Amino acid sequence: MQTRFPTSAEREKRARMLSLLDEGMVLVRIDASRPAVDVPAHLLGTPGLALNLSRRFRGALEVGPLEVRAALSFNGVQHTCVLPYDAIYLMQSHSNGEVIVYPDDAPAAFREVLRRVAQMASDLEPGADEDEAEASTETPADADADQETAEGIGADGAGDEGATDAVGPRRGHLRLVD
Repeated sequence: MQTRFPTSAEREKRARMLSLLDEGMVLVRIDASRPAVDVPAHLLGTPGLALNLSRRFRGALEVGPLEVRAALSFNGVQHTCVLPYDAIYLMQSHSNGEVIVYPDDAPAAFREVLRRVAQMASDLEPGADEDEAEASTETPADADADQETAEGIGADGAGDEGATDAVGPRRGHLRLVD
């Protein structure tokens, strides 16, 4: 087995992930059809899988140089997920609404939609109404809302104390990373 060093893109994603996790829970959208992704078998191949990550979940969370490893609960069954950075194409902070999009890592079907939403958000004038801005930044995270969302252990309603982050009114922020 050959060891490799992280690319600059992997280092940048890791830094952003750590920054968002410092603020609280983070929703990530991954392309579960990518090589080296490990999620429950019934979710493998899902292009728009949504997962919630938090340091406050009881399961292990490791934000490594090449991938994120997180023990998550799926319908009460724990699974240690492996998420290589090239499979992560969207990160959204639950605490402040910031959305970071990596369209080049998104599945082909989502790339153009993500680019258009990012363009719409950047076209908003500073005086644009807040509801309009929030709608434009929530679209990519909700574009595939019918996909299953997994949260940390106990977040399936089994009573994981401390597993929820406070989520109040917030204004979204969208950042497109090329």
